[in-house]
Amino acid sequence: MTNDCDRQVPAKSDRTLFIRSALASEFSTVLDLQAESLRGIGGGCYTTAQVESLVKGQGLQRERRDEVLLVAEREDGIVGFVAIDPVHPRLSGLYVRPACARQGIGTALLQGAEHRVRKRRSRVMVVLSSMVAVEFYRSRGYRYISKTGFYSSNRVWVPCVRFRKPLVTLGAFEQWWEDWMAPSLGNIW
Repeated sequence: MTNDCDRQVPAKSDRTLFIRSALASEFSTVLDLQAESLRGIGGGCYTTAQVESLVKGQGLQRERRDEVLLVAEREDGIVGFVAIDPVHPRLSGLYVRPACARQGIGTALLQGAEHRVRKRRSRVMVVLSSMVAVEFYRSRGYRYISKTGFYSSNRVWVPCVRFRKPLVTLGAFEQWWEDWMAPSLGNIW
């Protein structure tokens, strides 16, 4: 079954990338990809204990959540996914296979997520970013709100950063809110 989010997108490699809704039968592939990404890309900013805590904790969270999952697929299989909160305009996670990093896959997934959230008439997207992905979000128009973190499995503290991005052109009051009020509310968003 296809929907308006299922589409081919240009990628930085010669291979065609297709962004589509995940199938229920692909959930274990998504969890394996998430673990591979956390272990392969997360090591630069996090300790081994933090990475393994994230692998365990994020896997359990993903199983319990009712999320919208979009996958990035090439002829060699699923190479990334993005998870979107079904109620709030919030990105729950974005992961790319380490061997496929810096090929435009994360950007294509983020654009697919923004499109999906915009279709729900949300005006802004909120992201809780790993320390690894801070520059990724900044370079795509996301504004820093606050440093934060959470306790993952085994009570391991994982630092992260909260970002927001307007998805539509804002009026004068809304722009004032984004510039002055939203950053002060960063810890509750």
